Amino acid sequence: MSECGVAVEAAAELRGGVHNVPARVLELMADQAWEARDGDGAEGLARGQKAPPVKYDPELPQGQDGLLTTQAIYIRPRGSPAYVLMLILHELAHWMLAKAGLDDPHGDVWALALALAAPLALLRRLKAAGELTAGRLAAETGMPWWAAALRLDMTAVML
Repeated sequence: MSECGVAVEAAAELRGGVHNVPARVLELMADQAWEARDGDGAEGLARGQKAPPVKYDPELPQGQDGLLTTQAIYIRPRGSPAYVLMLILHELAHWMLAKAGLDDPHGDVWALALALAAPLALLRRLKAAGELTAGRLAAETGMPWWAAALRLDMTAVML
């Protein structure tokens, strides 16, 4: 799937998909992941959660840019680094929800992935500085602009 297709899918799942886990619980899971991280970026978050290692595999099945197994989080290395970041965080969110014994419908997976990309503490800091925009959030986190915009939409009432 193209990055544009993933963006459209993420927006649809966040707005109309199944959500079983309260938003506050997902935010707490993301905060905990940031506290436990073992290194920088999405891979550091995954290591901190004791998730399977991230492996880059250009031979993933057609149409699949990320795949979670018990052995690894497989990512097709294509597109921008921002897109790859969201692929890793999406698969990590699946893993974290399963590890917690929670269902992982894509509405919750995308909400957790976006919270992992930009935790509430960062959003509050940017808001206090008068800099809470999608462009600034994307620049600060390395996430795609579309993901930053979705993150702002889903957290507007929490800030």
